[in-house]
Amino acid sequence: FTARRITPLAQQIHRGDQDVPDDIITGVAELGLFGPSIPEAYGGSLGDRPDQIAMLIATEELSAGSLAAGGSLMTRPEILVRALLSGGSEEQKGRWLPGIASGENLVAVAVTEPDFGSDVAALQCRATRQADGGWTVNGAKLWCTFAGRAHLVMLLCRTGSEPGHRGLSLFVLEKPTPLGHDFEHRPESGGMRRGRASPPLGHRAPQTCARISGDSRAPA
Repeated sequence: FTARRITPLAQQIHRGDQDVPDDIITGVAELGLFGPSIPEAYGGSLGDRPDQIAMLIATEELSAGSLAAGGSLMTRPEILVRALLSGGSEEQKGRWLPGIASGENLVAVAVTEPDFGSDVAALQCRATRQADGGWTVNGAKLWCTFAGRAHLVMLLCRTGSEPGHRGLSLFVLEKPTPLGHDFEHRPESGGMRRGRASPPLGHRAPQTCARISGDSRAPA
C-alpha cells in the first residue's frame, strides 16, 4: 500500500505544501489501520489484549513512504483512543470511537502552548464550566497537527486550581472539516476558533497549525 499509494505522491505533497489526499486516508481506513487499539465492539480490531507491535509495525511501514502523509495518520487517533478507553464514558466511547476506527473522523491533538512548549504541567489554556453545564475554553495552542482537517480535537486544558498536572482535564472538541491552511470558525454554540498553518521541515502534509487561539463554547 505504501509503495503504491503514498511514496509516489510524497515529494509532490511536501514540496507543494499540500494536504493528505483523500485517497490515502481512505486506503488507510480500508486496511483497518485506524482501529488496532479500538475494541471490536466499537468497530476496531482490538482483541483480548493490546497489540502494540502491530501498531508500531504499521506506523513504521506507512512512515517509510512519508511520515507526514502516512505515519502521522495513525498516531494522532491513537492518543485520543487510549484516553477515551482509559477515562471516557460509554456514551463518549460510542459517540467517537466508531468514527475514528472507520477513518470518518480524523483526530488532532492540542497540547503544546506558546509559552510553555512541552511543559505540560505548566499549561494555561483554561476551560470554565458554565451555568448551563457547558464549558467555555480560552487560550492558544501550538503545533497542532491536522488542526484544520480534523473532525475531532483532543484538547488539554486547565480546569482546577491545583498546580501542575492535577489541575488538567481532557476535552474532545468537534469541528467541521476541512478548514484549510488559515481559518476562522465561529460555531453556532458561540465563540471563535482561529488557526494558521505552518510548513514545518519534512512534515508539511498534515497542515500543522503554528497557532490556534480564541474562545470556544461547547456542551458538557
